[in-house]
Amino acid sequence: MNFKELLKRAQFHGAKILVDTRFSWCWSLSMIILFCSSVMVLYVTIQRYFSGPTHIVKTNYARKQVMFPTVVICPEISYPNETMDQFVKEIKYPPSLNATYIRSVLVQLAAFSSPDVVFNIDDLDRIQEVLDYNNLDINSAALRLTPKCEKFLLKCRWLNSIVDCSSLFTMDITRVGYCCTFNGRSLRRELNKNGYKKPTQTDENTYYVDKIGHTNSLMVALDQRSDLYDIDLVYKWVAFQTGQHYVDNVVNGTPISPGEEFWASYKTRNIQASEEIVDISSELRHCRLPTEPLKYFPVYHKTYCLMECEMERTIRECHCLKFTHPNLPGIPICGARSLQCSRGATISYAIDECNCQPTCNVEIESSQFSTFDLIQAPTIDTFYDGLDLERVSVIRVFIPTLVERIFQRKSYFTAINLFSQLGGVFNVFFGCSILTVLELIMLAWRAVRTYIYRAH
Repeated sequence: MNFKELLKRAQFHGAKILVDTRFSWCWSLSMIILFCSSVMVLYVTIQRYFSGPTHIVKTNYARKQVMFPTVVICPEISYPNETMDQFVKEIKYPPSLNATYIRSVLVQLAAFSSPDVVFNIDDLDRIQEVLDYNNLDINSAALRLTPKCEKFLLKCRWLNSIVDCSSLFTMDITRVGYCCTFNGRSLRRELNKNGYKKPTQTDENTYYVDKIGHTNSLMVALDQRSDLYDIDLVYKWVAFQTGQHYVDNVVNGTPISPGEEFWASYKTRNIQASEEIVDISSELRHCRLPTEPLKYFPVYHKTYCLMECEMERTIRECHCLKFTHPNLPGIPICGARSLQCSRGATISYAIDECNCQPTCNVEIESSQFSTFDLIQAPTIDTFYDGLDLERVSVIRVFIPTLVERIFQRKSYFTAINLFSQLGGVFNVFFGCSILTVLELIMLAWRAVRTYIYRAH
């Protein structure tokens, strides 16, 4: 069978006309135009699959109960005078240093947790010398200098019941130092508890609510007796994250002023990945599932990924970790001489080098905040009894609705659908199928075989 006979018997449209000398030139030109058009359509189809294989569908879902948010309440960045006075009385001093000098520079120790604190390297060196003399590190010293939760959290109420604040809040490290956290997780705490093995389970103390409104809330009264001599360093603030969020990467929140009540109506928008896109690679769906763990964090979240990236960058450039980073065995805490280096390693300066994709399943906060002045007058609510309303602040956090707005990420089409569309494109332009592909392969094989036969 020669080439012309093969074209006469081919299964795609126009093959027989190519053999006819009267129409072969115009039909060949038409076939070339159709081929180029089909290639363009195929290119657009494939590019759409690789660039945006998913789309978002919005739905509402009524829940029977909802996990309460993580509440982070932080004391002043600058250590209170009374804790610094107590600290310098309790420690010992080497012959070259004295309590008066250390007391005058001790406030600079907060520079290890906050970039707003001005410091002198020589002063920090001498503070570290005193800490080493007392077998203390930066972490233990900062913990002793930071006000304890039971000291500045005066009163707590959870779901209409007055409870001890220490039973609700734990003191955990954040990116700005030690803070009091409710319904949150701490990677540092879990690593220390598990012997530096990656944690796998959620915290046992997980709080849910099945009733809505401000009467079924978390209320906290804060002591605000500190003088506001520096608004950047001595104010207290509160931050909110989704329930059971790792607080290690909490940066900042909303300042809380004395004599005010702060209401937080906590709502979220939930973005979920449907089952049909789970099998799509993370590069194609442009997000990662929470079940894909990181090197240290047992679940995936973009902020966790950025923190791990910052940790790796700090180790690489400074050979240490920040005081606010989770502890890793064998890696020292950055000292005075490495403080500036560790600040430069912050991810805000090198975010492009972190391959951190968005999270596929994530809750995005859309809360509403309001404040009003506390008035020194009798109230029906007994929570305010015994509080000096001019020197305290009250925080009330509640869930306004059990109806959740869900944005579900679904697939436009799967790989099988893509294959079907490609077949449809070729069928539209050429009327060909898999049999046509086999014929073309046979044609190429026969042409090569004929060429080799004639060459010999």
